Amino acid sequence: MIFTPLKTFFYGVICLVFFLTIIEVNDSSAECKFDKDWPARPCYDDGEGGTLIQKLDAWNDYYSFKGKNWLESKRIEMEKAIAKNRLVEWIEEGKLPSEIYEQNNPNQNVWYYYYINGLAPYPKENINQFDSPKQQLKKGVSPNNVICNEGLELIFKFSGNSPACIKPSSFPALAQRGWVK
Repeated sequence: MIFTPLKTFFYGVICLVFFLTIIEVNDSSAECKFDKDWPARPCYDDGEGGTLIQKLDAWNDYYSFKGKNWLESKRIEMEKAIAKNRLVEWIEEGKLPSEIYEQNNPNQNVWYYYYINGLAPYPKENINQFDSPKQQLKKGVSPNNVICNEGLELIFKFSGNSPACIKPSSFPALAQRGWVK
């Protein structure tokens, strides 16, 4: 078999595409990792992330799994960290260097449980700014793919099923008024 420069180039491109496809498949399957702190931790790797109601339902199991006493003691730790303006550091405490990119952090799980229940603030670091849901819809984003700014959660209005971004602490009042689904 004789390899001309064109055939060599062609085979090289095929090998490169094959190699990049393997890497992409491996990266896409690594979205949700096993969480040693809570093996049943919900995984939102479908690109939609779940609604606030779905997250609240799923994360209520965390309270049952860890137990009231343990979770309340961690809440007190977290509140002390908030008072000292050390929430980000507290969330990251307890992670081993080998776990930096893994979801094995009890403090992070505790914070998220209280955050979606409106009882903990969002850390003030790395805040992205996204367009409002209305502006995203005008740009062609589907309602389920609207992205909220940090500290806000996506909900859908009961009338019209339109998306809105709200603080988790606002959810109970909006639900009581029949404003959200």
